[in-house]
Amino acid sequence: MASSQPHNVFLMTEILELILLETETRTLLTSAQRVCCKWHLLIQDSSDLQAALFFKPVSYTLPRGTPGIRNPLLEECIWPWFCARQARDWKAPPVEGGAKIPQIDPQRDQLFFREGASWKGMLFQ
Repeated sequence: MASSQPHNVFLMTEILELILLETETRTLLTSAQRVCCKWHLLIQDSSDLQAALFFKPVSYTLPRGTPGIRNPLLEECIWPWFCARQARDWKAPPVEGGAKIPQIDPQRDQLFFREGASWKGMLFQ
């Protein structure tokens, strides 16, 4: 019979933090925080995990000329939604050259504008 006790490695905060730092951003933001209260608190309280989620700046400086790392969630989800929303609201004419403006479901606006939406506190890079 399977035990409901977590493996001992997950009880050591330092090791758990290192494991979570290797987790994909979207999973870290959503699913990982729902595993248990301990994980949620660790993700909320860890400066390194908050930096990995683009809620806080990183604690190091990149060498001059090195491009910063863009926030993949803003780039993949929020930016296309924002562009589509602006095009819809401005009733933009068709774009020349065959470029496509992403289509958006107006009902999804509620997801992005709800109170406490995490993306509102994120850094771009």
